[in-house]
Amino acid sequence: EDGIRDAQESRGLGDVYKRQQQIVEVLSLGESDYLKSFEEQSNLIKMKSEDSQRNLLLLRTLDTPCRALQKASPAQIPDLLPDICLLYTSDAADEADSLNLRG
Repeated sequence: EDGIRDAQESRGLGDVYKRQQQIVEVLSLGESDYLKSFEEQSNLIKMKSEDSQRNLLLLRTLDTPCRALQKASPAQIPDLLPDICLLYTSDAADEADSLNLRG
């Protein structure tokens, strides 16, 4: 067909980065005017992907305490909140920009 539908399924971000490098090589060899723009966009994608991975790790850390909070009665909630706040502030101290909610 058109080569797109026949392409092998991606195995993760490593495959994406390899493809980006191949595109950069082709654009470089062709002395394309699009090279700089492509590299800028590739770097932005990589940076946002890394932000997303850090956010996912934090959200996984908060999953269990938040589920306990969901099941708690109103009277139990004040006792559960310090643990959740401690997890968040501890993670934020480890990595200042650990949760990027601004996108």
